[in-house]
Amino acid sequence: MKMRLLTVGLWALCSLSLLGQETTRTGAETEIERHPDGKIKTLTVFKNGLQEGIHLQISKEGNLRLEENYRKGKLHGHRYVFNQGGKLTEEADYADGRLNGQQIKYYPNGKLQEKSTYQDGVKNGLAQWFYDNGNPITEYQYVNGNIDGEGRLYYKSGAVKAILMYKENTKNGSYKEFYEDGKIKIEGAYKGGLQNGNWVYYTQSGEIEKRERYKKGTILQ
Repeated sequence: MKMRLLTVGLWALCSLSLLGQETTRTGAETEIERHPDGKIKTLTVFKNGLQEGIHLQISKEGNLRLEENYRKGKLHGHRYVFNQGGKLTEEADYADGRLNGQQIKYYPNGKLQEKSTYQDGVKNGLAQWFYDNGNPITEYQYVNGNIDGEGRLYYKSGAVKAILMYKENTKNGSYKEFYEDGKIKIEGAYKGGLQNGNWVYYTQSGEIEKRERYKKGTILQ
């Protein structure tokens, strides 16, 4: 991900060099909207009637709120979103108007909130969600927009809470749940989103608390 230094430098350059410039209608155009005090509010570049290149939004306090890039009227390249105070809240990569690459969201404290990977607008690969202390909440593998493969859930301490398998957004395969100290709590399996087969429940001391057997989500006597 590129650094904000370039963004801030570009915004400062625009503020100085375009202070008196207004909309120009030529082959390549720069359109500027201003706050009541005359400071730049938005800056948009057009070419042949379509957005081309940089687009900026700036708050009345002078903080950058949005930076994005366009090619032939479609989002293309890196996109940054900032809060009112100028802190980065979201960034993502686009290609021809579609998410293509990483999308990252941040908490107000600057720590990661969510991180996913996209291909041609569809979520593919590892997707992660985080607690505000930086530790993961959940991790899922995506294939063509569907959860497919191993998923993990975590305690806020960072310890693994559960490991389970998915097939096309449905729980399918082994399931293991843990106490926060890492000891096994539950072992079982899902089939088509329903509990299936043998399930074993353990006490925190490691002893078997009970056993159950399921078929298509129904417990067998």
